[in-house]
Amino acid sequence: MHRRQGIAIIAVLLIMLAVFTLGLGALFLSRLNLRMSENVRSNSIVRYNTETGLDASMIVLEDYYVVYGEMPPGNTPPSILSNLSVATVGPDPGFTVFAYDRIDTDTARLSARSTLANGAEHVAELLVGIELDSNPSGGSAPNGLRSEGVVRITGQSTYLDAGVHGNLGFDIGNQDEFSICVDDDGDGDPDRDPVTGACTSPVSIPIADAPVSGSPGATICDPPALCTSGIPNTLIDPVVVNPDYIGKRDAAIDEMSQAIVGGTVSNIFVDSNGDPMYCDYVTPTAMTYTDLAGYVSTLQSSGIATPTMCLESGSAMSVPSGAMMTNMNIVSQGNIDFDSSVTITDSTLISMVGGVFDENAGGNSNNVDVALTDSSIFSQLGIDIHGSGSTYDGINTIASAGDITLHGQAPGVADGLGGIGVGLAIISEGNVEVNGGNNSQPADWFAVVVAGGTFTQNGTVNLTGGVEAVGDLNINGGIDIDSGLGVLNPIFDEDPTPVVVVISRR
Repeated sequence: MHRRQGIAIIAVLLIMLAVFTLGLGALFLSRLNLRMSENVRSNSIVRYNTETGLDASMIVLEDYYVVYGEMPPGNTPPSILSNLSVATVGPDPGFTVFAYDRIDTDTARLSARSTLANGAEHVAELLVGIELDSNPSGGSAPNGLRSEGVVRITGQSTYLDAGVHGNLGFDIGNQDEFSICVDDDGDGDPDRDPVTGACTSPVSIPIADAPVSGSPGATICDPPALCTSGIPNTLIDPVVVNPDYIGKRDAAIDEMSQAIVGGTVSNIFVDSNGDPMYCDYVTPTAMTYTDLAGYVSTLQSSGIATPTMCLESGSAMSVPSGAMMTNMNIVSQGNIDFDSSVTITDSTLISMVGGVFDENAGGNSNNVDVALTDSSIFSQLGIDIHGSGSTYDGINTIASAGDITLHGQAPGVADGLGGIGVGLAIISEGNVEVNGGNNSQPADWFAVVVAGGTFTQNGTVNLTGGVEAVGDLNINGGIDIDSGLGVLNPIFDEDPTPVVVVISRR
């Protein structure tokens, strides 16, 4: 009997030991599962935080590329990435872009990590590149200051949303300030005054990070902060500048010809396809401006809002002082000369062989004050508008197969969306010279310029827009340039939209 009781006690103890062991095991497994769940949770937090940070980095790089036309230079994280603030998930994970290397102007590699206080960490690497829409036929408008030669700037200058590039190098002095217009109000667009277009939230960029570059072989380099042994720190592929005066002139002829219903076929003028041009009026003989204005008035009275007049004669036509040329298109073989001041509104003047405002062709262009509004001028010879009181309001194109020299001012243009943009396009197969004001009264030019020769600015200018030149780009005096506003002139097709895409991710 006692033996049976002892066996029962031992059996109970064994059962209790087994239950205790199972309990300990269950507790251990529970704690292990909790730790595993915590690890999974921590790893998920740092992983997703890293991915979020990299996505934000791509957006930042894309915004930078839109402004400067290249990835940030260098092989260390630029300030726009190293100071990146990411909306974190979970208990305060830290995010850092700890490595960056620009492979070329359109490609970069970056590495980032997120960490938690408990030691959880996730590291990821991206190889990203720029993907652009196919280039439009009309080409994009100039942005910043770009030259196939050397960019030389004297005097103190500021650059807002604008870069500097010279294939052969640059000499821009030591007192320059670079900045970018940012979006502080969170509406997705840089903060600008809707009336003046001026940036209200500029952020300075260190000179060492400024978007200033040359191309391989460049030997002109100043200031020293942007150079190593006299060579630009940032080298990109050479830019190629193409004014394409003929293409843009013929596009204007096509637009006029296609707008005519009925009309008369010219025996001399043709469109871009080589087909005869349609005109509202054609004359093979010389014509005075008084007679031409009379025919224009008659055609307008018949319901043709903007008559196209084709003057096949090679004789010059002289426009008298004080003339008001409104709602007329003139395509001429000869020169169109001006005796003194003239107002041109909603009109297009084309000289296929001669010149318009060409001081060497005749007339007195040196003393002409021009009020140009929503009009286009295409001149086979040079264009010289020396009147200091000249103004270029609205959407205007001044284009020449020769040289162009301009005085006056070009204000900004309302973009129809409550903002302001750039309306004046200056296109030349030769040299372009723009004459500004002085330090106390700079001239305002809302303009984009493409020069097949050199570009020269004399005096002090507030330039909103950009300049490209095949030859050297010379600023004789200060320039405050802002390339952040849109170009409204349709002679330039809309810029292709750059998008940062992932090439590889690990």
